[in-house]
Parts: sequence; structure tokens; C-alpha cells
Amino acid sequence: MHGKPIRASGSKSRSLRCVPLLSYVRDRHGTLFKNMDRKTLDALTTLDLHPGTTIHEVKKTYRELALIWHPDKVPDQVKDRATRKFTQINGAYRWLVENPETLKSSHRKTSDAHPFTRSYKRPYNSTDASSKKTDSGSSDPVVQRILSAARRWKTDMDEGVYIYPDIDLDKASNFIAQLHGLRVFNDLTLKARDLVIFYDIDGSGEEGMALTRTNHLINNNEMTLFSIDDLVDVRLKDALFFWCEISVRRRGQRSFERVGYAEKQSGKMLTDIIYQLIKNSPAS
Repeated sequence: MHGKPIRASGSKSRSLRCVPLLSYVRDRHGTLFKNMDRKTLDALTTLDLHPGTTIHEVKKTYRELALIWHPDKVPDQVKDRATRKFTQINGAYRWLVENPETLKSSHRKTSDAHPFTRSYKRPYNSTDASSKKTDSGSSDPVVQRILSAARRWKTDMDEGVYIYPDIDLDKASNFIAQLHGLRVFNDLTLKARDLVIFYDIDGSGEEGMALTRTNHLINNNEMTLFSIDDLVDVRLKDALFFWCEISVRRRGQRSFERVGYAEKQSGKMLTDIIYQLIKNSPAS
């Protein structure tokens, strides 16, 4: 495909397709939608879109995502993940352009649930954290230190970056599950709520980068594990197209080690947070 949009099937093909059975379905936030089949809702979720989206918006978003996730435009370390993501994007796009009537008929039935959006950006609020007790980790000094380093930033679901207390626990659980059985992470005992900063590489949560309540920087895509207190420098440089490379230097070392790759805005956020942690480290 090489980044070009998939064209909708011709009129003959369209006349033979089965019209989806429409019903009431709930999105992942529990919001109920009328006259939308599950496959259409899943396709919109894959493209980071919401019910009510127009076919023009579908095409525009598809082109943007295809450019980011095309396997020829990503670093080798995320190529397998990008290939799967790219396939999902293509499948979602094909379904929506071949079934545009499902977009026109959708509307929200209830208004008491969370809105369906991937653009949710909530600033970290110290009052929220202080109202939560130790069981959520908000009073943990490591958590507070990481949150202080991230005070310039907000959770940005568009960029896949989650900041406590806005961690997506389903995605965090997927990430933790992928750590099991990997030798480099054998000494870590983590739960989803131990992720203070989480960068979800592709939207599934299975691969990503995290700053944890155990005082670690980890990336299960690169199989990298660092103690935050051992870090003395961080570096960000451009990689391929929409991607950048984050590297750190440990105390007593002269060379930088790669932490992993991120999309550019996400990489900027993560690098700044790591820099602030290093700058304000008790050991510095």
C-alpha cells in the first residue's frame, strides 16, 4: 500500500454487501449508542474517532495514521507492532468506507456516562491525589516525585501518554501482562496501579514505556530497565519520520543507552519528565 488510502469498492461490490445489523451498543466507557453495530464502533475506536464522525473525517484520519504506522516509516524495533497496527487501521478504514450508512445513523442514547473521546486531557490535580490514600499510591514519595516532574504535562490520550491518576487500567494491565516471563523484568513485581507515567505505543497497551512507583523506567518493546536514581542525563533525537529516540546515561557511564522510540510529541513529553526527575534527583 505504501501509505496510500485504500479506495472503496466499486458500486457492483457495494450492492452485494450485507447491511450490518444495527443495535444499541456500549463503547469502552459505558456510553450507550443507538443504531450502531459493534463492528462500526470498533472500527471508529481503531481510528481514534467517535460516533457522529463523517466519512470525510474518516478518510483524513486514516491518511494521518497510515503515515505514522506504515511499516516502512517506523524504526525496526517497532516494525512488528506497526505492521499489526497498520493492518488494523486498514481493516477499520475499509469497513467504514464500504458501510458509510452506519456512520450517518449513529447517535448517543445516554448522557450520563463518560463521553466517547480519545482527546481527554485532564490536568493532574494535587487535591485529587491528596484525597486518595496509600492504597492508590498517591501518598508514596516516589509517586509524588514523578508527578512533580510531570507537572507541566497533562494526560494526552491522543499521544498515548497517561499520567496518574488518569492511567487506563485496562491498557496498563495489558502492559504488565507482557512483562511476565521476560527475564530482564523478573525481579519486578508490578501491578497496573504501579504505573505513574505510561506511554502506550500503539493503543493496545501491550507495548510501551513507563515510570513506575518502584522507581524504575521500563520499556518492554526494547527490553530496557533503568533505576531512575541511576540516571544522570537524557537525550532526545529524531529517528524515522514521525518517530524519535530517547536515550539516557547512567551514573558512572560515559555513553548513552537507548530507552526506546516514541512518536515525537510523546517523546518530548517523556524526555522532559525524565529530565526533571534527573535535575531534581536527591543524588544530584
